[in-house]
Amino acid sequence: MTISFHRRNENADNLKVDCLRMPQLADNPQVLAALADGTLDWATSFIPDIDNTFVAKDPEHHKYWFTPSSLVSFQVSQITPDENNRKAFTDVNFRRALSMLIDRQTIVDIAGYGYPLVNEDPASLGELYKAFANPEVETQYGQYGKFDLEAAVALLDESGYVDGDGDGFRDNPDGTPIAIDIMVPNGWTDWIDAVQISIESLTEAGLNVKMSTPEAAVWTQNLIDGTYSMTLNALASAANPYFPYIRSFNPGDFGKSRFTAPHWENAEVMTLLDQYTQSKDPAEQKSLMDQLQLIVAEAMPIIPVYNSPSFYEYNTSRFTGWADAENPKYSPVVSNANPARLLQLLDLDPVAQ
Repeated sequence: MTISFHRRNENADNLKVDCLRMPQLADNPQVLAALADGTLDWATSFIPDIDNTFVAKDPEHHKYWFTPSSLVSFQVSQITPDENNRKAFTDVNFRRALSMLIDRQTIVDIAGYGYPLVNEDPASLGELYKAFANPEVETQYGQYGKFDLEAAVALLDESGYVDGDGDGFRDNPDGTPIAIDIMVPNGWTDWIDAVQISIESLTEAGLNVKMSTPEAAVWTQNLIDGTYSMTLNALASAANPYFPYIRSFNPGDFGKSRFTAPHWENAEVMTLLDQYTQSKDPAEQKSLMDQLQLIVAEAMPIIPVYNSPSFYEYNTSRFTGWADAENPKYSPVVSNANPARLLQLLDLDPVAQ
């Protein structure tokens, strides 16, 4: 987006910005070119190696700020048609071991170009909702959110997941085989890379794992129906953790939404969420959210990996007043889904020429 100041109407004396131009750019490389040469003032786009491809072109004026946004997590279906996998997936110790086998930092560094923020919170809140975080979650369950191959192997051993038939792969405690297919959409290269990285550590721990990449529509329907084994899934951000919790765990959405893909149900969670919406007392709301986090962290129905960033690039050569990490007054992402972008627009001041 380019911004200009023309004083073209009768109210111009009260305006700081009176014109927005939105050039039609077909893809990310075109956006990058327009950012790098200073054509754009404001953008929301994935830019690979942004410090070299954008900032270095004009370090004084080319800026960016990536804020934590949607949660990306590994999920297993607790209603998968594969009876043997279902035995493992409904065991919290198996899910905890899976979580400790996920090398989140490597995924962020390689698959995400270093842009996402690692999420090691067993309650799934992470950096995005750190203001709501219950410190007891880290104290009691924090170890299950961290990459630890040795501890994961020990937990699998202690829980009876050993190679019972000598084929080189771990089986269920009753001797039935476990064979996990991690499903992600075709063409989603960052997620495909994340799965490939994870398969290395999962295989090293003795699990039989492979990846499949159906078209996105097929993947979505499998998540809705619960007819998958394991997947990566994303959940949009919100103002507080109520939204991701209700979207993830509401049994009323089973069979309707991919966001409830694990098909994990807990009556106490739903009761606490309902009480949260009925309360106007901040102290009571905090207590309810603290309880929710402990339940989710203990059960670990989803395995957080990282929070995707909200991409936001800007150019200070023509306008000032941009939100940034030192002044995070609102989300400045220039997207139709972000009403706060209008607040950013109103805060801009033209640079004297």
